[in-house]
Amino acid sequence: LGRSPRLRWLWLSRTSDPRPALPVRVDSISQAFFNASIKCEVGDGRSTLFWSDPWLAGSCLAALAPDLVDIVPSRQRNRRTVASALTDLAWISDLVGPLTLPFCLSFFFSGKGYRRSLWTLLPRTV
Repeated sequence: LGRSPRLRWLWLSRTSDPRPALPVRVDSISQAFFNASIKCEVGDGRSTLFWSDPWLAGSCLAALAPDLVDIVPSRQRNRRTVASALTDLAWISDLVGPLTLPFCLSFFFSGKGYRRSLWTLLPRTV
């Protein structure tokens, strides 16, 4: 598929009710382009994806802390909503990979030129 159909699929997967049953693999460039093109309003958080949608300070967690997102299984990345993740801090149970130094740095300290760490951003959001 070309880039345009992939972006259309991403848009339909966010706006259609019910969502399309068959997921389509999207390359990181198309996903980044899509995320830069949309603005997420969380509302009740049931339709906003926690790990991949740009809901936190206008960015997605994959852009803010890629080392953190790398240890989350893709199944959870594509299904965990903001509502379910922030309920009893359930997002922490998604972290199943090794807790490496880059992971700890991206979680507790700011990275990639970002002013605040996730440690300070997430509690303010709850």
